[in-house]
Parts: sequence; structure tokens; C-alpha cells
Amino acid sequence: MVGNGENPPSLEEIRRRTRAELGRDPCRWQTRSTQDVLRGDKDVIAIAPTGAGKTLTFWMPLLFRPNGIQLVVTPLNLLGTQNECDLGVLGMRAVAVRAETATPRVFRDIGEGKYRVVITNPEELMKEGGGFEQLWKKDEFTSRLISVIFDEAHCVSLWQSFRPSYKHLGRLRHLLPHTPFYLASATLPDEIRHEVMSTLQIQASQCLVTQLSNERPNVYLEVRKIRHSQSAFDDLDFLIPPTTERASGDPIPKFLVFFDDIKECVRAADHLRARLHPDEREKLHWFHAQMSEEFRQEDLAGFKGSELYGLMCTDSFGMGVDIRNISVVVQWRLTCDLNTLWQRFGRATRDPDLEAVAILFVEAKYFDEEREKKTRSQKRKAEQQLERQKKKARTKSASQPSSSRESGHPQAVDVPLQGSQDSGSGGEVGARPLDCSVPQGSSQEQPAELTLEEAKVLSPELDTLVNAATRPVKCYRAPVMAYYGNDRIRKSHLAPRVRINGTLPLIESDGHLCRPSGCSRCVARLSPVCCILCSPDAPCFQRLAPRELEVDSNPANRASRLKKNMQLSDAGRDLRTALDNFRRQRMVDKHGESLLDTLGASMMMPNSVLERLVECAEAKKIASASNLEREVGKKWSKAHELGPAVVDIVLR
Repeated sequence: MVGNGENPPSLEEIRRRTRAELGRDPCRWQTRSTQDVLRGDKDVIAIAPTGAGKTLTFWMPLLFRPNGIQLVVTPLNLLGTQNECDLGVLGMRAVAVRAETATPRVFRDIGEGKYRVVITNPEELMKEGGGFEQLWKKDEFTSRLISVIFDEAHCVSLWQSFRPSYKHLGRLRHLLPHTPFYLASATLPDEIRHEVMSTLQIQASQCLVTQLSNERPNVYLEVRKIRHSQSAFDDLDFLIPPTTERASGDPIPKFLVFFDDIKECVRAADHLRARLHPDEREKLHWFHAQMSEEFRQEDLAGFKGSELYGLMCTDSFGMGVDIRNISVVVQWRLTCDLNTLWQRFGRATRDPDLEAVAILFVEAKYFDEEREKKTRSQKRKAEQQLERQKKKARTKSASQPSSSRESGHPQAVDVPLQGSQDSGSGGEVGARPLDCSVPQGSSQEQPAELTLEEAKVLSPELDTLVNAATRPVKCYRAPVMAYYGNDRIRKSHLAPRVRINGTLPLIESDGHLCRPSGCSRCVARLSPVCCILCSPDAPCFQRLAPRELEVDSNPANRASRLKKNMQLSDAGRDLRTALDNFRRQRMVDKHGESLLDTLGASMMMPNSVLERLVECAEAKKIASASNLEREVGKKWSKAHELGPAVVDIVLR
């Protein structure tokens, strides 16, 4: 890249202006990244933990280029809208360009320099015949660009499989040969960084990297085995105490639960809503890409305030969203890679003075003890099969004439012992590596979303994390820190500079303190709690302990026992059709035709609830709204809201 190479302001001047004009006191790594961008002769990469202030470094260069423009490429429209609002408060004009706002008028205003910050997504940026194609041809626009910023830069590599536009971002190098690229992320291990640099055509010799440890010491880690049916979501009950233990409106620690399946996200929300008092069930929402932009903005605002207790979400709510008081973050099932997991856990409290708990729920099949149990079972079955075949061969041989027996020998049949190991291996059956240190970026990353069939073999880093309790490491944080190479980064007040040698970074320090006492972004904070293995008695874990399934002691409140394999009458089949039409219409009224087509009517009334209602009606168990709540209220959060209307249909 050929750049200006001009003399940038000093670090102290950058710090002073940022404090005066933006009201923020930047850390040394932030001022240095800003200085590198303003110099303009090299690309810049900043790796820092979630909540460390990477976004602030996007705007700091604007203070020193009165006519300059920053172009930000973001993976999520939600981030663009959030940045647009935040910059408005700072007095900087910004525009978020997405499909709905990419009008000729907006691009004309951008070309005329009416906006200091332009935020867009890869699809809009690389769209053939789109507005940006015309902007690249206007020197009055391109000459004012300070840098092209790739927010959440790991997505350039990890999201290419389902966001093809990321593959083509390297064309910008030819379209904007004199504009430096600025990459920011909390999760850029060596392998992923190399892939990102290759895609964006960044040369190692022309790149400056500042890297901090991405550890979040005030986020405490826990791994739990899913104990109950995955489709029932009973393992999540600990998030909401039963109504017998809390009054309506009593505070609940703010939480996020991440899913990689939209339907699971909706069903889980429905399950947890049923645990709330009827008048507060709208305080828990789902949040995913197929909701309208308006709905998502409303939910984000409600979650930032006190209107919502929690969100069941996908990656549509995630990276870069700055909410300071999220107390609990949960990942449901092991359907993502470690980079995605650490990004999601990074949504926990952005306030360094608060604490949060991050819990990974894992399917039983991924634990060593379960795998060893399965291996032993397979070995036992194989041995039994072998013995049966040997016995059969002996019986057959004994029934043959002697001459036949003398002329040949019965042959034993070899049956492979699946999952077994050579007896001379010196290890237990199904044993796994015991070393907790994992080479940085050691495995080929999989897409963030995996199906149940695809997510069978764990990467080494995830395998070590999941099984840390039964391996010598005995710590859930250690495998994560090893994977990201945080042990190579000095945990001090120094902001390390990375010098890239080929594709491997060499950590160096410039020998200067950020300030005498450090700051909240770079000071090495010591926490009394690490994870549930290191601090099992910590109050934060005790408060969130798993709950046993509750059984109502009053028989009158329990759902009725119905006959199995009940044969429906014509009236029952008609009721099933009527209830299906009812839930479909309610779905359209509340969420529109598009969401009905995508998610189906079960989002409004699960199929299991519909079938239960039909069977109860056939058995004459529903004569009132209270009857309906008794029969399905614990599994259907909308029983209180929609119950009277459903009862009217049942009693017709």
C-alpha cells in the first residue's frame, strides 16, 4: 500500500484532544492505533478485549482531519444504527447505509461530504451497480477517506461461507490503493488473522498490529452438562426463579441466552416466559435476524433500560452491542466455535467494576466420561458379537461329518471394536490429550452455525474447555487463554506492539506505561474468582445453581393424565384445524406474513400445546380459562393472554 506517510500528532496531543472533544480519556494503545492510522502509510490491526474501547479509535482520527471521512464496514446493521446514534450525541454527522437507506439522495449527500462517518455492510459496499461504485470514481470523496475500518474483522474469515460478499472485500485494495485499512477485533488468533489479511490483500511488511490480552477477568466461567431434554429447555430454569419465590416485578439479573437455531430461540423464550407471572411475560423476548429492524431496535432499547429481563437471541444481537449491566450470558449447546463463543461471552458486563457469569451448556456426548462409557459399551457389544459368531462356528463344525472336520478349520470372524484402543497404548479407553495448552488458531474453524450432525467432532481447544473438570488443567479459563496466546502477551500496564514475521506475531513492548497507575482498559486486573472449578463456593455461582424440576404439591393444579394413543373424533379434528387457523392468524396479526412463512405458526402456539389442547378438549377437561392454564400453562407462555379466546373456540 502506498500512503501519505505524513507526520501524525504526538500520543500526548491525541490523548489531550480526545479528552477535550470526546470526553473520553484514551488508553495508550488507543492513542497509538490512532497515530498509526493518521500516519497513513501502513494498514493497522487492533486486537483488544470486548469492551476495551475499539470503537472509540474509529472516531479519534476525525479530530485531526477536519474534512476527513471514516468508512466503517460492519457485519450487523444493528451496530451501524447504534454507531449512528452515538456519533450524533458527539456532534458528528454519520449515516448507516443499508438496503432501506441506500437511496440516490443518501449517496449524493455522502459524495458531497455531508457525513463524517459512513457505516455500511459488505453486501451494500460490494453491490454491483450500487451507490458505492459511483463514489469510488469521485476523487473529492476518496481523497478525504482517512481509513476503511473493518469492525469485527474476524468475520472477514469466519462468515464467508454464508456472507459471500466478505470474499470480495479485497477488491477495495485496488479501488482505494492509497487508503489504509484498519481492522479491529477481540478474537483474531494467528490462523484467522492470516486468512483475513490474505482476503484483504494486506502485506505483513506493510501492517502494524497492536495486541492486548482478550481476557475478561470479571466474567466468570462455567460449563454445564445438559441434564434434561434439550427440546424442553428445563436446564435454563435457573434464570427465572419460580413464581412462588418472587413477586411480580421483583428484579431478575439481566441475561442473554445465545442459540444457533431460530426456532430453538423462540421455543426457549416461550418456555421461560411460562415461568414468569402473567403480567410480566412481555419482559422476555426473542431476538433474531428475521425480526424487522424496528422490532430489534425497540428490543435493544428495552434491554438497555429496565423494560426487559432477558433476551433469547442469535448473533443478530451480539458483537459490538454495548450494554454495561448484563449479569449472565448463556450459550445453549455446543453449536459454535471458540471464537464465536468468546465473542458471545464478551457481551457480559462491559463495566469493569461489575461481575458477570458466562455459562456454556454442552450436550452429554461431548464429555470424556460419556465417550468412555459409549466406547466401553461398543467394545462389550463387539466382544459379545464375536463370541456369538465363534459359538455359531463351533456348533456348525460339530454337526458336520468327521471327514469334513478333518479337512478344514473353522475360521473365527474378526469384528472391529469401534472406539477401542490398543491395549498397549498405556491409556484408558477413549482417553483424550491432557495438555491444556492449545496452539493458537490450531484448528480449522467451522462456521458459527453447525447442525447437530455436523457438530460431532470438537476442535482441540473446545474439547479441552468442555472436559477441563476431569483433566489435569482443572480450570475453564486456561484453555481459552492458551488458544488466544494471551500467555505471550505481557499482563502489565504496557500495551504490546506486535511485529509480524511472516504469519507469526512477535510480541514487543515500547517500554512506556499508559500512565503511572494504568487505566481500566489495560491494567492487569486481579480477580478473586476465575471459574467454578477454581472458585466453586463463590456467591455468583451459588446464586445461579441448577434447579431441580418443580412438582406442584397440589393435585388440583396438576395437568390431567390422559389416555395414550387417543383416537380423535371428527369434532377433535375440526378443533385441531380451528386452533391451527387461530394461531396462524394471530401470528400474522402480530409479526406479519413473512415471519409466519419463515418460522411457522408454532412460534405463536407450539404444536405440542395444540395437540394437548385438542386431547384435553376431547376428554372434556377444558371448560374455562383456568382449566386451560392448568393443562398447558407451564409449557405455553401465552396461555394467560390467549387462553380466553382459545376456550371460546373449544366450547363452540
